[in-house]
Amino acid sequence: MQTSMRGPNTTAGDCSDFAESAEQNVTVPFSAAVVSGPLNAFLRTSCLLLILTFVGGCRSSDLPATSVVNGVVTYKGQPVKNGQVVFVPQGAGNSGRGVTDEQGHFTLSTYATGDGAVLGKHKVTVEVLENRNRAEPLHRARARSPIPLKYAEVNSTPLEIEIKADPNEVQFDLTD
Repeated sequence: MQTSMRGPNTTAGDCSDFAESAEQNVTVPFSAAVVSGPLNAFLRTSCLLLILTFVGGCRSSDLPATSVVNGVVTYKGQPVKNGQVVFVPQGAGNSGRGVTDEQGHFTLSTYATGDGAVLGKHKVTVEVLENRNRAEPLHRARARSPIPLKYAEVNSTPLEIEIKADPNEVQFDLTD
């Protein structure tokens, strides 16, 4: 896009230095007419710093410490596939979440991908909602679950674990 810049109507008697150039019709690229030179570099640098502040500053030092958690979930000796695993802290912090793969393996994420779970004691829920239509009520989808429903709720799950500062490798063998 280009724009045309024309100076004000002046005469030689008004501004002799400016008049000659002001009467010329000068065509410049639109971006150069808006921002050019040192101002352009300043704006680009400012935008970059602003973006880096938001992206790099997403993890606040006020958040509880986390530790990496990897694990496996099985039911009757078979891997639990596509199961949502949630570690609910009994103290401060957000829940850590992961999804099991075809072999039942999962990695938890709480504040960032793969950061694990907050340190301390947790209740653990596991839920498999195969082929759930979003319009379908949750209780109907849970009725088709290949694992017992007691594992789906914090109040009924027997699974508990303590997350420590070292990387945590966990195994959950679900039973009836």
